[in-house]
Formats: sequence, structure tokens, C-alpha cells
Amino acid sequence: MSLPDICIGTSAGDYENNVTRPRSANDLHGGGAFVMACTAVHRLNA
Repeated sequence: MSLPDICIGTSAGDYENNVTRPRSANDLHGGGAFVMACTAVHRLNA
């Protein structure tokens, strides 16, 4: 599985900064959030 178009880094900024930041596939910021969301859904369905 690949998670494309994840913003690199977590620097704060305005909207324009957030939508124009470089993107990467499988950046840990997006991958970690995805795993946490899957765990939460699994717990709800258990």
C-alpha cells in the first residue's frame, strides 16, 4: 500500500503555505496518522 501526496514536515503556516508544501509518498506524518485511524476503527468494530 502506498499513501501518496502527504505534505512533508509539520511546519505551521497560513493556508497558502500548507497547500504548496512539497509532497511525498509514504511520509511518516501521513503513514502514522493512517495507522492510528485504522487502529481506532478496528477498536470500534471489535
